[in-house]
Amino acid sequence: HDWIASLDPKLAPAGSGDKSSAALRKRHDQLLAELNRVDLPLKRRTTAIQQLLTSSSGALQLAIAVDRPGHTLPSATIKLAIQLGGTHPDIRIRDLFERFLPHNKRVKRLGATVQAAQILRIPGNASAGRILFTKAAGVQCRNCHRVGKQGKAVGPDLDGIAKKNDRRALLDSILQPSKKVDPKFRAYLVETVQGRVHTGLLVSKSDKAVVLRDATGKDLRVAAEDIEMIVAQPKSLMPELLVKDMTAQQLANLLAFLESLK
Repeated sequence: HDWIASLDPKLAPAGSGDKSSAALRKRHDQLLAELNRVDLPLKRRTTAIQQLLTSSSGALQLAIAVDRPGHTLPSATIKLAIQLGGTHPDIRIRDLFERFLPHNKRVKRLGATVQAAQILRIPGNASAGRILFTKAAGVQCRNCHRVGKQGKAVGPDLDGIAKKNDRRALLDSILQPSKKVDPKFRAYLVETVQGRVHTGLLVSKSDKAVVLRDATGKDLRVAAEDIEMIVAQPKSLMPELLVKDMTAQQLANLLAFLESLK
C-alpha cells in the first residue's frame, strides 16, 4: 500500500537494525498478549491499544489481530481497537481500521472528485491549516514547498503566495497543479543511453552534465555523454489528487492558511 512507503520514520521508536526491530516486535507482542485478557481493566486496555497505535508496525499487528478469524482478542477489546484506530489522527494508521467501521461512521473524504465551489463556501481555520501543512501525517505539501524555514525547496516557496493569488486561484493550483506551471518549475524527462528514465526539475544544464531535482528534493547528475534525450514535460511534478484523503473541512483549513501567507 502507498501509505507504507510514505510512513514517517518518526512513527517508530529510534533505533536501527534487527536488534531494534526485534525489541519493538517483542514489546508489541507483550501488549497484544495483555489485550487478550478478558479481565483487563478498561483504562489499561485503552493505554495498551494507544501504545500499539503510536507506531506503524504496532498498528499493523493490532489490525491483523482484529481481523484474525476466530478472534483471540475479547470482543470489547476489538470494539475499542476499531474505535481508536478508525478515528486516529494519522490517516495512514486510520486506513488500517476504517474498513472495520460501518460506512456511516467512516470519515468522509474528498476522494477523486472535488467540488471546488463546495470547498470555497466552507469557512476555513488558518491555524488548523498551518498545523496540517507543518505537522499532519499524510499531508505532503511540506515535502516540496517551504513556508518560512519549514518544508523542502523542490517547488515554489509559498511565502507571500496570497499576494498574487486569490482563494479560487489557490484552490485551482492544488486541484489542477498542471494547469499553470511556472517555467522555473517545469519538469523534465531525461532518458539515458542505458535506457534509464529520470524525471525532475532542471537544476542546471551544461555541455558536461544535466542535474535534475526529483520530487523528494534529491539532486541527480547525469553526464552529457550518457543522455539520449531530454524533454520538457507538460505536467507538473506535483501529483494530482493530493487532497483525496482529506475532508472538505481540512482542505478549507489548508486554503485559509495559504490565504494568510501575504
